[in-house]
Amino acid sequence: MATMSAFAAACGSDGDGRGDDDGEVFTSSPVDVDVDDIFSIELESNPSTGYSWELAAPLDEAIVTSLGSDHEAGDSDAVGAPGTQELSFKAVGAGTTTIALQYVRPWETDVAPAETQDFTVNVSG
Repeated sequence: MATMSAFAAACGSDGDGRGDDDGEVFTSSPVDVDVDDIFSIELESNPSTGYSWELAAPLDEAIVTSLGSDHEAGDSDAVGAPGTQELSFKAVGAGTTTIALQYVRPWETDVAPAETQDFTVNVSG
């Protein structure tokens, strides 16, 4: 799953107009936002393999709350081609926290995640 690490490290915050309605889009850490900002973390994902990104630990809900996630198909027409998963959050309080994510098949409970990503989130009041 090295391509996911490369994709996630490829760029920081959104600068190409994506996510204008849903806030800033981040693909690497740190995530710097203000209280009441809506933001998303975008990672490569391929649900046709059964894998998806999910929280690896509970959120510090005094700082951020989850707004859910969505999958966008990739540019390829090939069957089983990866796309991106966008996990959306709202900054609700000032502080610093970590959003820990894991790339897993939800039904495989005794299997290590295929990949993990940690995002440091800095929320300014």
